[in-house]
Amino acid sequence: KRFLLSPPTLMPPKPDHPLILYSRATNVSLACMLAQEDDDKRERVIYFISRTLLDYET
Repeated sequence: KRFLLSPPTLMPPKPDHPLILYSRATNVSLACMLAQEDDDKRERVIYFISRTLLDYET
């Protein structure tokens, strides 16, 4: 619970820059990445999380 209340941030988001959300779901896992382009038009990861599903969740 403590981790979910304060997730790690890889890079702080910049105001007035759009956010990009990538998500992936397979039969055995879920993943999500939140990114944002910097001033040099390079995509920077702000947050990433992935999870392997348990047998009863598949």
